[in-house]
Amino acid sequence: EKQRDRYPTFVDFYPELVSVFRGLSEKHLGQDFYAIPFKGTINAAVVDRTSAILVVPTNEKDKRVQEKIHSFVGNIQKRFFKGRPILTDKEALQKDFRDTRAD
Repeated sequence: EKQRDRYPTFVDFYPELVSVFRGLSEKHLGQDFYAIPFKGTINAAVVDRTSAILVVPTNEKDKRVQEKIHSFVGNIQKRFFKGRPILTDKEALQKDFRDTRAD
């Protein structure tokens, strides 16, 4: 998000991801790198739902897609994260979440 001028779309950023994965695949990282200690469900990954923050994009090229994402996140909030904030990506980038619960 901070480099939208360099990577305006996911398609522009995708080669960077491929480069990272290629680099990782060429290294001998050892077994610890590949260990996956968490064995719970995806719902268990969010331990404290009372401090969750949902973030939605604001710079999608297709505004209909952006609206669908916002709607989907709104439904997720109602179902799983009642009362938790939904921030835009721009709002989230302006916040310092290190020592607060973002309320």
